[in-house]
Amino acid sequence: MAAQIREQGRNLGGRPPYGYRLVDGGPHPNEKHAAWGRRRHRLDVDPVSAPHVRWIFARRLDGVSTAGIARLLNQRGVASPGSYDRQRNRHRVGPVRVWNPRADWVVSAEHTHPALVSDQDFLTAQQITAVTLPEDGRTRRYALTGLLICQVCGRRLDGHWVNQKPAYRCRHGHTSAHPPNSSSTSR
Repeated sequence: MAAQIREQGRNLGGRPPYGYRLVDGGPHPNEKHAAWGRRRHRLDVDPVSAPHVRWIFARRLDGVSTAGIARLLNQRGVASPGSYDRQRNRHRVGPVRVWNPRADWVVSAEHTHPALVSDQDFLTAQQITAVTLPEDGRTRRYALTGLLICQVCGRRLDGHWVNQKPAYRCRHGHTSAHPPNSSSTSR
């Protein structure tokens, strides 16, 4: 499968990334599948969700946190990927996600579908980590921000400074899907 992506630039199926949709890409490359009437699919820009992806990347490159971006999206009334396109998540039965390590990502040599953001912006956004500015004005970086998951609720842990050292905590029940001080936020 990795060779098909790297060498042929093939979309191997599955749920398209947010910002894209699957469209007909012609006859299936496998002659037997083509004889059965199966078609190849390719990714194309989704005109509804692609502008949101570009906006998200622009905010992240402006230094807005992921939680801040989520709040802004909710304030703007932007539907989540699962709400916007329910067919995307038919297989999901719970909050469990498995992310491929970056070392396992496979990228085709040639662009096979239109890019929503430039390669440089994508790579730059991947390197941004949450940086908080505490009251003393000193910048602190939390190396594991976005990587640690709470075993109780499945949400990402927050980095914070406690007892003169970095630590991570779960906000149990608080979600950035609701604005701060929202009556729907439970603690």
